[in-house]
Amino acid sequence: MSDQENLSGSTVSEQPASDCSRETKRKRVLAFLQDHMLDGMLLTLQRNFAWYTDGGRSYVNIGTEESIADLLITPSGDHLFSNSTESIRLATEEIPWKIDHAHLSPWWEEGARTRNNGSQFGNRIGSDAGPLRREFSRLRYSLLPNEVDRYRKLGKDTAEVFWDLARFLRTGMTERDLAAELSAGLFRKGMFPLVMLVAFDERAFSYRHPLPTDNKLKNLALVSVCARRYGLIASVSRAFSLGRVSNDLLKRHRAVATLDGWLIGETTPGRRIPDLFEGLKEQYAEVGFANEWQLHHQGGATGYATRDYRATSTSDEVVQDNQAFAWNPSITGAKSEDTILAAPGGIEILSADPRWPNIEVEVKGAKVLRPDIFVLD
Repeated sequence: MSDQENLSGSTVSEQPASDCSRETKRKRVLAFLQDHMLDGMLLTLQRNFAWYTDGGRSYVNIGTEESIADLLITPSGDHLFSNSTESIRLATEEIPWKIDHAHLSPWWEEGARTRNNGSQFGNRIGSDAGPLRREFSRLRYSLLPNEVDRYRKLGKDTAEVFWDLARFLRTGMTERDLAAELSAGLFRKGMFPLVMLVAFDERAFSYRHPLPTDNKLKNLALVSVCARRYGLIASVSRAFSLGRVSNDLLKRHRAVATLDGWLIGETTPGRRIPDLFEGLKEQYAEVGFANEWQLHHQGGATGYATRDYRATSTSDEVVQDNQAFAWNPSITGAKSEDTILAAPGGIEILSADPRWPNIEVEVKGAKVLRPDIFVLD
C-alpha cells in the first residue's frame, strides 16, 4: 500500500458507520483549528482516535495511552499514519468510513509515520498530547445520538455482568477469583476492564483502591469496574453480602447513596463543577460524615476516558449537554457509583439494572433510587 493511497474501511458489525457523526466531529476539530490558528491537529491518543472514528480500537498494548496509528485532521482532509503491521486491521475493522489519505511506513522505522508533518501539511500542527490536550478533550464531552445509543447498550451490559456475578459469590473464594469471573463476563460482552477493584470484608474498610488479592470472602464484597467497549467507558460499583448487614454499614451505605442521589440530581447542563463540588462537601456534613470527602476523589466527567476530569473547587468546567459522568462518593466501607448522562431533558442512569435491589433516599424532597447492598441468602 503506497503513501497517499485511499483506504476503504469495511464496517464492523458492532460499530455501524455514521457519516453524520464523522461530519459533526470533523466540524468541531476544524473550528478548533481556526480558534487556535493551526494547520492541523494530530490525534495520537487512543481515546481521541476512538472518539473520532466512532469506536476504533487503535491499540495493541492496553497499558498505554498512545495510539498505534495517528490521525491528522486538516482542512483539506483526514490523514491516517500507520505501519505495515497495523494498516490492514485498522482499515478493515476499526475505521467505519473511507479515510481520505493513508500514509504507510515500515514497522522498523520508529517515528517515521508522522515525522514529516510540518513540511507536508504546514508548520502549525497541534497534538492532542501537547499543551492543547485539555482543551481538545472538550470536543468529546457532548455526545452525539449514536454515541448515546452505544453508551446505553454499554451501561446495560455492564450492569448485567454485575447481576450475573452474584451467582459466583461463595464463602472462601478469593478476591482474585471474583475478579476473574467479572473479567470473563465483561470479555464475553466485548468489554475490557481498565480498572477493577475488589475488596472483601475488612479490606473494604481499609482501602479506597483495593486491587484484588488472595483475601478470602467471609461476608461483604465491594466491587468496582471501569469497562471500555469501542472507546466508551462505563463505571459501576456494587456491594454484595452473604449474610446480615450490620447497622453501621447500613447507615454508611444509606449515607453514600444519599450523596450519590444528590450528585445525580444536580448534574444538569450548565451547572458549574466547582459549585457541585462545594455543595457535595456540605452534603457530606448533612449525612453525618463531614470529613470523608477528603479520603477519595468524588468522580467526574467520563466518556472516552475513565475520568476526563475530577470535580474540585478550582475546576473551570461546566456540565455540557449529553455529557457522561461517573460520580463515586465514598464513606469508609461503602461506595455508590453509576454512569449517567446529563441530558437536556433530564438525567439518565445508563448503568441501572431493574433487577437490582434498590434503596430509596430523599434528596430535596424527591425520592431517588440507588443500588442497595445485594444480600444473598
